[in-house]
Amino acid sequence: MRIVRIVLIAIAVLLVLSPRVSEAQGLSIEGTWRVLVTPDAGGPPPSWSYHPYLVGGGLLQSNLTEGAIPAHRSWTAQSRDRYLFTFEKFVGFNPILGQTGVYVFKVREVVEVRNDGYVGRAEASFCDAAGGACVTAGAATTQARKMMVESPTAEAIDPRLGPPREPARRPGGR
Repeated sequence: MRIVRIVLIAIAVLLVLSPRVSEAQGLSIEGTWRVLVTPDAGGPPPSWSYHPYLVGGGLLQSNLTEGAIPAHRSWTAQSRDRYLFTFEKFVGFNPILGQTGVYVFKVREVVEVRNDGYVGRAEASFCDAAGGACVTAGAATTQARKMMVESPTAEAIDPRLGPPREPARRPGGR
């Protein structure tokens, strides 16, 4: 009975410490990422996107290739370095149907965080306005790097403020 109690306590401690260890090792998905999306052969050309992963599973997405409409996402951890997410954004044209209207562009992706980067595999679909009745549009590979806080150049500093102190290298600007 005592061994079972010790094992249960050890498991509980590991569950509490695992996210902290992952973040200390730089494997946290939280923060802002610059993402290169490379569609499979026959798809559109590669494009860049920003993905700020927020605490608690929220995520925003922006790019120029799909217009200025931001996407809203939800993410969850599968393990200490593997994450699933889904994002949706409203679009005014469905290229699969060749029709204008109100549609949802949906992407489902799995990513694996490695040091200050991640790699992923995504599937894109066009759906009705409620996010249902989806038709797959294609797949893509993603590669990302976390944005880091950078000090301004000496020329940009107001002399009254003095030289900048080197910021802590915290990913995502937090």
